[in-house]
Amino acid sequence: MSTDLPAKVYNVFKRELTEINLQTLEPEFYQTVLKAIEELKKDSQIRITVLQTIRILFLIRLKKEIDLIIRGEMDKLRELPPEEKEIIDKILSTMSQREGGRPPVQPSELQETSKPIKEVKEKQKEAPKKMEMSLVTFLEPYSMILDKDFRGGPYNKGDTAHIPKRLAIELEKKGVVEIIEITSE
Repeated sequence: MSTDLPAKVYNVFKRELTEINLQTLEPEFYQTVLKAIEELKKDSQIRITVLQTIRILFLIRLKKEIDLIIRGEMDKLRELPPEEKEIIDKILSTMSQREGGRPPVQPSELQETSKPIKEVKEKQKEAPKKMEMSLVTFLEPYSMILDKDFRGGPYNKGDTAHIPKRLAIELEKKGVVEIIEITSE
């Protein structure tokens, strides 16, 4: 494995980068790669490069998995490598504890977890609209936002926040934020 290790990791990495959707990954991928890395010399450039690539691949995949959770597409999270599944299970558990004190979500309940998300979305549609909000990512640091209806910040580059739509549009025109999604509060 160690001779074709860089090529295998690169191909998986490239596929994950070039495809929008989460790609299928064999369950033992990380374990196999880590075993092969152990066979390489400690300071070899191949080892360092493969480790860096694996870290970035892991984070890209986690981002895609979190996006699936946000969209309520829990069924697509069933076949994850155990290393990713452990992190996603912790995220889901933390989220469910924060949402009205529901007990932690167990991995076997992934399909059931999508029901409350759909129900919440339906309830949001039924609720009267108060203020249109936008989910934004800050492209640069920004001080506190003090507005008649909203207070928030300070924000660092890369921070994500819900802010009023009118402020999001204004800040987007200035190049301070990128609007990800417009929602209703």
